[in-house]
Amino acid sequence: MNKLRGECKITIGGLEKKLVFNMHTYAIFCEKMDIGFDEVGSVFLKKGKQLRATIALVWAGLDSYANRTNEDVDYNWVADNLDTVSEADISLVLNTLVGSQTLE
Repeated sequence: MNKLRGECKITIGGLEKKLVFNMHTYAIFCEKMDIGFDEVGSVFLKKGKQLRATIALVWAGLDSYANRTNEDVDYNWVADNLDTVSEADISLVLNTLVGSQTLE
């Protein structure tokens, strides 16, 4: 079974935010990056795409959580505050993405 889901919390802009990775997240991320689902992992390896992919992934995870809780997420706020996210939190987001794609 492909679970395609995961959750994590990061600090962005001084605020603790929860990110959710599910099919909604993948749909948003693929749309923002103009890629197919099969390219999700490899887009982070493409030169010049890493920053855009990271912003899109964090935003998609935040949006998926907000969708659950009937909140709004401002894409520009995410982009403006992404530089406040620690390397450890970025690694956590990427590891949660990878973990949400594993077959069990």
